Amino acid sequence: MNRNILDDIISEVGAAFGVAGLKLNADGTLGLKVDDNVVGLRISMSDESLLLYADLGPLPASERPEQQLMRLMKASLFGRATGGGALSLAADGNPDHPMRVVLWRRVETAGLTSQRLRDRLGMMLDTATDLRDGLADTVENAVSGATGAQFGTRTTFVPPLGGMA
Repeated sequence: MNRNILDDIISEVGAAFGVAGLKLNADGTLGLKVDDNVVGLRISMSDESLLLYADLGPLPASERPEQQLMRLMKASLFGRATGGGALSLAADGNPDHPMRVVLWRRVETAGLTSQRLRDRLGMMLDTATDLRDGLADTVENAVSGATGAQFGTRTTFVPPLGGMA
């Protein structure tokens, strides 16, 4: 997809969220905050897709890490508790900082419309809310079939998430 067309689609999505002039920056990223959730977008022109991602916070230290990782893997299986996305761990390079849980999803740009991108962002925000709210308990509930949170209403533009290369 042509970058100008993609910029127009993102601008339309921004307008729908109440953010005028929303667009990718020069390196092909942006951040969007709705309520307390930040979703990042990163364009990959090589495979013509957008990568949506949300930092869900640090891996909880309340139990043995292997138990927490097992819950996250169960939630990520076939995207059943992740809205079709996947859960991964990210580090910022500082060994004193905890690993962070990241929800991500690839969206093809071929045939992309502003409505489809808005739907995908809404699903990502809802899923991020579900998983972030008490990560350990929510992931367990999501695996057993708990329903999602309602889509948020307070939207602002924020800088892209750092450390999510």
